[in-house]
Amino acid sequence: MHKILGTDIAGQIIEVGTKVKQFQPGDEIWGDLSFPLGSGAFAEYVCVPEDALRLKPASMTFEEAGQPYLRRGAVALQNLLAKRPIQPGQKGFN
Repeated sequence: MHKILGTDIAGQIIEVGTKVKQFQPGDEIWGDLSFPLGSGAFAEYVCVPEDALRLKPASMTFEEAGQPYLRRGAVALQNLLAKRPIQPGQKGFN
């Protein structure tokens, strides 16, 4: 199997699985596939778990949303949400 490079994605949801709760077809999204998938963004279509994606702000273009500079924040948020749920008002990780 050929490994597909790339980690940053931005686009529109085409189809969702029956267990998907956050997204629906037509939603504009962005994401970073480095966590949990490692790569695979250099493709016309990708199939990923919903926790790898976030809704794209309406004020942001797809070109802006797919930029690697967003990866730092996305990776931090994905790791925090996956490993330690963040609570409102939380200031530390104790």
